[in-house]
Amino acid sequence: MAKEIIEDVLTGYNGTIFAYGQTGSGKTHTMYGEFHNDEQMGIIPRAAKHIFNFIEKCEWDVEYTIEASMLEIYRETLNDLLGISKTDLKIKEDPQKGIHVGNLTQVVMRITFFRILIFMLQIK
Repeated sequence: MAKEIIEDVLTGYNGTIFAYGQTGSGKTHTMYGEFHNDEQMGIIPRAAKHIFNFIEKCEWDVEYTIEASMLEIYRETLNDLLGISKTDLKIKEDPQKGIHVGNLTQVVMRITFFRILIFMLQIK
């Protein structure tokens, strides 16, 4: 399921991967897993590896922009997992942005082939 979402992202669509379940059911392990173990790697590192492998095979002179946010919904409260002390966020609607979470941290990476090569050497 997640692989299809990442494939769509690589063609220009936005993608969301949503883990749902009760406390202790394995959501965190499913999303993260073990970073340096291919068999136990979670969705997030697998997605990152897939995206970087895709970029590595593309043209050298192209720059890619990757934007990511991480949001936790716990007891109807929205918490920003990338921002420091950002809790109780609100869902908003905007004519330009559409429906979004206000003040949610968005990490932006601009990546060239050479940065990808360095990253890939570190995780292999």
